[in-house]
Amino acid sequence: MKVEEVMEEAAKLPEKQRASIASQLLHSLGSTHYWVSDEEVERRIAEAESDPSVMLTMEEFTSGIQRSGS
Repeated sequence: MKVEEVMEEAAKLPEKQRASIASQLLHSLGSTHYWVSDEEVERRIAEAESDPSVMLTMEEFTSGIQRSGS
């Protein structure tokens, strides 16, 4: 079965089942190199909402990734 066919069939499932499949697929990718707690995510969201200047543009983000990968 092709990826496109799997996606088409999965799209027909209820949201809860799609979320379960997504979670299982993500977990099957192995461990991440780093971990961020829910509390840290909430803190960063609050910081960005109170001071939008801390946010990066997509260009700044990709530029930083390219520099760190060289």
